[in-house]
Amino acid sequence: MAHRIEVGFRSELDDPREAGVLAGIRDLGVRSIEAVSVSDVYWLDADLTSAELDAIGARVLSDTVAQVFAWDGTQVRGSEPWLRALVVTYNRGVSDPLEATILKGIEDVGISKGGRARSGVRYVLYGSASTEQIDLVTTQLLLNPIVQHVFQGDEDAFPNEPMYEFSLRRVPLSGLSESDASAIGAGLGLSPDEMKTIRRHYVALGREPTDVELETLAQTWSEHCVHKTFKARIQVDGETIDNLLRSTIMRATRALDKSWCLSVFEDNAGVIDFDGDNAVCFKVETHNHPSAVEPYGGAATGLGGVVRDILGTGLGARPILNTDVFCFASPSTPHDRVPAGILHPRRVFKGVRAGVADYCNRLGIPTANGAIRFDDRYMGNPLVFCGTVGIMPTWAAQRGKQQPGDLVVLLGGRTGRDGIHGVTFASEKLDDTSVNRSRSAVQIGNAIVEKRTIDAL
Repeated sequence: MAHRIEVGFRSELDDPREAGVLAGIRDLGVRSIEAVSVSDVYWLDADLTSAELDAIGARVLSDTVAQVFAWDGTQVRGSEPWLRALVVTYNRGVSDPLEATILKGIEDVGISKGGRARSGVRYVLYGSASTEQIDLVTTQLLLNPIVQHVFQGDEDAFPNEPMYEFSLRRVPLSGLSESDASAIGAGLGLSPDEMKTIRRHYVALGREPTDVELETLAQTWSEHCVHKTFKARIQVDGETIDNLLRSTIMRATRALDKSWCLSVFEDNAGVIDFDGDNAVCFKVETHNHPSAVEPYGGAATGLGGVVRDILGTGLGARPILNTDVFCFASPSTPHDRVPAGILHPRRVFKGVRAGVADYCNRLGIPTANGAIRFDDRYMGNPLVFCGTVGIMPTWAAQRGKQQPGDLVVLLGGRTGRDGIHGVTFASEKLDDTSVNRSRSAVQIGNAIVEKRTIDAL
């Protein structure tokens, strides 16, 4: 049996999320919505008694000092008459990062009935607005329509999921014209020249590539993975620079050849000696494209990625602090000056800041320093530069040497339909369709699982 538990702040207290949502509505140019109430919704697929539901609500899902809860139909925050009340939750097949934590918490309080869990957020809007304005607020602020939807009253909270059946699929490249092959490549972030190389390779093999092989090539050849821009031949002021990365930063580092550089340009992060016994591990990375189309999730997973790289350097470093640099267009830009299909800079600014802050808090890793710059040239694509510092013993700085027969342990959260084509998306040029077309390329972060991974390692 499916149960629904709703949790919200006590009526005499303010939920800071409500002011944030209302400010976001203002940023969309809607001024007639006067107030918003927010509460959390959880669905549990288990045969639970009233006493067990009370225990879960009080001991797992709420802070009873500041919050109240109710189950199976009762709302705790937001009273009629209202303009619109809606609950936002994840689509089928999309990973819900709270599910495992909810089920673990229920088990920890002594209720072991298995089952499934889902989470959502209930928004109640007050004031006046047209149907078009409500749709704008819903799709541009309250949810990401690629991975979330508004829960309907008659919707089954726990539908039966179809079983996956493997089907080997080959992509017939050899019989395609160059323009048709290039069109397939464009959807994978591959250039026409790269597609020609792939076609020649499979012609030589005497067979067509499978869809997985094409996806693998697109991933490994993506801007995100091999930094094609840094490796390119660039002309600046009449000078030709062949491979920007190798001819500048790498060249200077190799020339200096300092003994305290323990591991540089060969692992997931750089490592330098600190005091003879301990080493400092440092990694920075941009997450610009994802943050342009889904600011909160793009920035959060950008930070999660550099923390992961610190964990995966040498024999493993422990992350101790984060840093960041953000560059946006002016947040005071008039709405009529924002190009079609581009998120307003204020929304990007707020989403990126919140994404990094929330992820840092859940990991328990402080942001020690940062910088921010506003320039209208960042209108279409912000700069979101995230970094993490870790510590490790000097003897652990070198990569381990794998041997045939070694076992591989995969750690992480459950995967879903979110994050598909995340790295190939980095090779694409942003345009006025990117926000709606590519939001599913942004993975839903799971800071709790990464925190547990940090503690385990």
